[in-house]
Amino acid sequence: MVASGIGEGDGEVPRHKKAFIAMRALGVDDKTIKTVLKNLLKVYKNWEPIEEENYRVLADVIFEDGKNQEARKRKESSSSDYEASTEEIKFDTTRKSSFTFGGYPLQSSV
Repeated sequence: MVASGIGEGDGEVPRHKKAFIAMRALGVDDKTIKTVLKNLLKVYKNWEPIEEENYRVLADVIFEDGKNQEARKRKESSSSDYEASTEEIKFDTTRKSSFTFGGYPLQSSV
C-alpha cells in the first residue's frame, strides 16, 4: 500500500497539521500557532482538550494573547501621543476664547 503523502500511514492527517489548517483559516501565522500549540500541549499533556470545538482553546489563547499585546502597544503609544499633543497646543492671547492646535486656530463655543 502506498501512502498518499497527506497522512501518517493510515491516510489520516496528523493532529498538528489539522491544528495548523484550522488556525491558518483564521489568519494566524505559523510561528504563533507553533508557539501556542507547544505551550498548550505542555499544559494539557494530550490533544483532546485542544481539539474540542474545532481548536477553540488554541484560538482563544492566540487571540487573547494578541489582545494583550495590542493593549500594551496602545497604552505605550497613548501616553506618548498625549505628551506630543499637549506640546502642540498654544493659547492665542490676542483673541478672546480661541487657541491653536497644530498651528490651526480653533474657535471656542463659549
